[in-house]
Amino acid sequence: ARIGGEVAYNLDETYQPYFSATYEGDISTNGEGDRHGAILGGGARAFISENLTAGLMGTAQVFRKNDNVYSAFANVRYTF
Repeated sequence: ARIGGEVAYNLDETYQPYFSATYEGDISTNGEGDRHGAILGGGARAFISENLTAGLMGTAQVFRKNDNVYSAFANVRYTF
């Protein structure tokens, strides 16, 4: 089960940094590892035009002893 959210701030009309946090609770487990953890992330979005957005983000899984996951990614979104 997961629950999370995101906080963002518009620095101007074209740039938006943000922070995200998600709590994870394992419903079932085989007895190994931690049953609960969180994923923390941060990034920025650039609004290039009315229909085009680009973003960078990094995440880290925390509060689990036996499981470390880090990721970074970029995306481009075009809406029409």
